[in-house]
Amino acid sequence: MASRTSCRSCSVGVSITVKGNSRYNYDLRHEVAAKAVRGTAVGDAFGGVLVENDDPMPTVTVTPVADSVTEGQKLTWKVELSQPADTNIETRFDLLPVREGTELSTKDVDEEWLSELGEAADPERPLSTDSPSLWVSVPKGETSTEVSVPTVTDALTESEESLRMQVYILKEDEWLEGPLLTGKVTDARQG
Repeated sequence: MASRTSCRSCSVGVSITVKGNSRYNYDLRHEVAAKAVRGTAVGDAFGGVLVENDDPMPTVTVTPVADSVTEGQKLTWKVELSQPADTNIETRFDLLPVREGTELSTKDVDEEWLSELGEAADPERPLSTDSPSLWVSVPKGETSTEVSVPTVTDALTESEESLRMQVYILKEDEWLEGPLLTGKVTDARQG
């Protein structure tokens, strides 16, 4: 006759190695699931370990590379981190109406670029009309990337046009407000 072993409080040890460093990352979860095999019962089938990140998020700065251009050129800003992170650092640039002067229109920017934002050039309207956003990510392990708004040359003689963008930086599940940016575009015939 086979013998049975009775266990009222049995446990199984699971080893998890966590390599620490000084780079920012999100909290890390290690999930563990247990499965009852014949003749046994499991009180709780799921468990795990939460490794909380204790490293501060890098400081994010946004600086102009080319924020005053002639039409046909790209308005460009550099997004830079104070140090690399172990996760992508997400930023969002919300296009806002300009406070004075003429705003860039949907006909003043590259049509394919506009299409990637989910917008159409027609009918022509100020660029901020449908509240589009540019999404830019600094890849994990890197410290910078650029965001650009490609403008196009047209046959019209125009006064200076501009755009305004509010930057937001994602930290965990919260969007933190960053700098307010402006860009100016002059007519190719005036430059």
